[in-house]
Amino acid sequence: MMRVGSMIAGLALLLGAAACGADDGPGLSGAEGAGTATTAGPDGEAADGGSDLTLPEEVVPFTGDPADVVALDNSFNAEGISVPAGTSVRWVNNGRQDHDIVPAGETDASGEWGADPGDFAPGGTYEHTFTAPGTYNYYCTLHGTESAGMVGVVVVE
Repeated sequence: MMRVGSMIAGLALLLGAAACGADDGPGLSGAEGAGTATTAGPDGEAADGGSDLTLPEEVVPFTGDPADVVALDNSFNAEGISVPAGTSVRWVNNGRQDHDIVPAGETDASGEWGADPGDFAPGGTYEHTFTAPGTYNYYCTLHGTESAGMVGVVVVE
């Protein structure tokens, strides 16, 4: 009986992963996060908050402009980046699915920055310049939540 239960659990796990699509390449998992992040307020300024959002284990520093983040199916690569203030970040959808980019704490991309799914289809790009220092968490509402799944963070120094 235990063996049948294990087989059913394994099948459910496989079906759940298949429903979201395959990953096109390496990415960082939100489960690898460590530490508490500072979220950005609606005006784009950094705001301290009692957030459960975390920084990924690896935050990749970029010095060039723009700094590129690749959206694959179910991950942003790199999940965490750091840039100097005034740097543009360009997201490129190299996956097979539509994605969006929504700042954590927002219900849609109609705030200061972000991209709607119709504007960020496969092959699409989105660019935003971050001028204020802070930590800006974002996610794809189609493939994650604010704190799990397809999430990312831009640390502006």
